[in-house]
Formats: sequence, structure tokens, C-alpha cells
Amino acid sequence: MCVLRTILLPNRTLHLSDTISRISSFPMTNIQPRKAKVVLIGKIPPPVGGVTIHVDRLIHQARKSMPIDFIPISIPSLVKLPYSLSVYKVIHLHASNPYLQALIAVLCGLMNRPLILTIHRDFGALHSKAAKFAERVAVKYAAKTIVLNQTSYELASNISA
Repeated sequence: MCVLRTILLPNRTLHLSDTISRISSFPMTNIQPRKAKVVLIGKIPPPVGGVTIHVDRLIHQARKSMPIDFIPISIPSLVKLPYSLSVYKVIHLHASNPYLQALIAVLCGLMNRPLILTIHRDFGALHSKAAKFAERVAVKYAAKTIVLNQTSYELASNISA
């Protein structure tokens, strides 16, 4: 497990910043897993918000350099999730729900798939003990974790050590 920061450090931690400047609409297409080896799981606009815009920009920027597929977070896609995870070599998750993060992290661990987990909030700021536990499980099982700030980085680094 590692936590991501601005510069790749010896303990593999990176700080997330707004790295993508262009926004455009993302057409929903059918997944073609034989071409792409990386899948991004998240939400795109609508609703319009910081995370959905970030995911949309990330998809468009990544597709300039490599094939990448997108799976929207929805009930039908979550039912197919075990199959979807088995098809791709790398999974990148943008989800706000700590229980969903933990579920996908554990599934990736069981299927021996590396998970890049992006946490779009202050790490450890959840109020429920169960949600905090789920968040810690997700970070523990993720191959890499991207956090928003230095405080989150320090807290998440302690879990991954």
C-alpha cells in the first residue's frame, strides 16, 4: 500500500493537486476490456461537482496517452463488479462512500488486482467508527492511495506502514 503526494517519495506517497485543466462532456460508451488494461470507477457529471468534474477531466487526459475504460458507480455496474475487476490489470477508484471503497479494495486484494484509491476528503474526518474503519481497510488494501493534503497524507501513511 502506498499513499500518493506531489512527488514520489521513498514510501510511495503523492499529494493530489488539480492537475487537469480541461473539462468536456464524456460520452458513455460500452466497456471494451480487451483494449484497455486500466479502468477508472467513479461518477461523471451530472451531478456537477468537484469530484465528478475531476473524474471527467482525468478520463479525457488519460485517454490522450493510453486506452482507459470507465465504469460509472451505479447499482447495475456494482452487480457486475467482480467480473469487471477480473478483466482489468489496474483499477483506479474515485468514490466518496468509505464502505464502497473498502468493498472494492478487498475485492481487488482477493483478485490480486492493484487498486489506486483516491480519497476526495480529509482522511479520518468521518464521524462514524464503522466508516472510519472502512476507510482504513480501503487504504490498507489499496496498492496506492491519493490524498488531498499533508495531514491526510500523514494519517494514511501510518496505516500503510
